Amino acid sequence: MVQYFECIKNVYADDITSQDIQRLIGEFFTNGASPKTIRNRIGFLISVLETAVDKKFRLTFPKKAPYKHNVPTDEDLKLLIDNADGELKLAIMLSAFCTLRRGEICALKGSDIRDGKVYVHADMVHVQGKEWLYKPIPKTTQSIRSVDVPPSVLALIPDVGADEFIFTIK
Repeated sequence: MVQYFECIKNVYADDITSQDIQRLIGEFFTNGASPKTIRNRIGFLISVLETAVDKKFRLTFPKKAPYKHNVPTDEDLKLLIDNADGELKLAIMLSAFCTLRRGEICALKGSDIRDGKVYVHADMVHVQGKEWLYKPIPKTTQSIRSVDVPPSVLALIPDVGADEFIFTIK
C-alpha cells in the first residue's frame, strides 16, 4: 500500500492531519479509484496512524456507487431462450417469468410443483471448499412463496419423484 501514500511518506505520523488525509481521498477519487478502493486504502492508513499516534481522524468518504442492475431486454431474453435447451432453458424461463433466484431454482424438487404453481421454500447454496448444500429453509421467511407458472414453462418441467431434484446442473 505504500505506493499510494507517496505524498505523506516523509511526514511524521504525528503531523498528519485530517485535512491531509481528506486531500488524499480527493486525489484518489479524482484519479478514478472507486469508493470501496478509497475506503480500503484510507482504512489501512488510519489503522497504522492510530496505532502510531494517539489521534482520531474525522473524514468524509465518497458515496458508494449504487448497484446498477443489468436487466436484459426482451430481445436479450428471447435470444437466451432460443439458444438454450434442456435444463438451462427451463432455468432461464423460471428466472425470467417466475422471478426465481438461482438457488431457489436449483433447490426445486418434484413435490414443489403442484396445481400450476411452484412452491418456493428452499435454497441451494455453494459452500466454499464443498459442493452445493441444500437448505430446506431460505435465508428469509419472505422468500417462502408460491408462484404461478405459465403453461409453456410447466410443459418443460420434467416428471421427477417427490424427493428428486428437478435440476441436475448446479
